[in-house]
Amino acid sequence: MESNIVGDIYNTTAEIAALLRVTPKTVAKLVKSDGLPASRVGRQLRFVRRDVAAWVSERGLQPGSHTARHGANARALNEGRS
Repeated sequence: MESNIVGDIYNTTAEIAALLRVTPKTVAKLVKSDGLPASRVGRQLRFVRRDVAAWVSERGLQPGSHTARHGANARALNEGRS
């Protein structure tokens, strides 16, 4: 997905971990193994919140799904709450 640096809100790994209710280490694993969309800034990852929300929605995460078991909260992502 193409990003617009002026209009996008970029989040850190810790912020996305808090939204998904997982550890920052789990977020890094999701980027590497499950295709969670992220960009690298030096050695750090940055995330566009709407891209993460789309990623969660595309997977149809429901109670009992892998990421949902770890506390993913698609509604908070879509509403822009932390």
